[in-house]
Amino acid sequence: MKDKIFTFLDDQSVVGFTGYINFLDPSNSQIIGTIFFMNGHILGSKYGSFSSHKGLINLLIKLTESEYRVVLEPGIIGKTDRKLNLSVKALKKDFESVFAEYLKSKDLKPPKDLTLVVNPQYLKDQKTLTVPEFNLLTTIVDYSKVEDVYKNSQLIDFEITNILVNLRKKEAIKVL
Repeated sequence: MKDKIFTFLDDQSVVGFTGYINFLDPSNSQIIGTIFFMNGHILGSKYGSFSSHKGLINLLIKLTESEYRVVLEPGIIGKTDRKLNLSVKALKKDFESVFAEYLKSKDLKPPKDLTLVVNPQYLKDQKTLTVPEFNLLTTIVDYSKVEDVYKNSQLIDFEITNILVNLRKKEAIKVL
């Protein structure tokens, strides 16, 4: 499935496509996500509430795991949608490493309905955190449900999973 996506994106790059590539759920024709192209370069994406690199990577992961239809919508890309500037070749290289990490962490993802809390003793003891760990802890403070943490963090899903595993090992978070 992954090769099919990148073959299609390569074709759009070669012809210098400008517009929106909409990926639809074949069962109900709802948009799964969109990739914005201008002159054959990827300028942005929209997947769920994300319109950044995270949205693009998560959209590609979703497309590798599900059926979809494609609708090309030629048009001018607005300035507010221009958040990236990637060639398909660069995206493919980036995605290969991300996808390998995703596959490793896929079985470790916690159930959506779990509630997470930060262990105050861990913070009180002033133990060391990486920047991504700290950022995820701040997200957990705001959104305690696992599902909400994944929706509201700026990290890619597999990164969230790996950090949650590390934070549990460090006893920095508790599961209720």
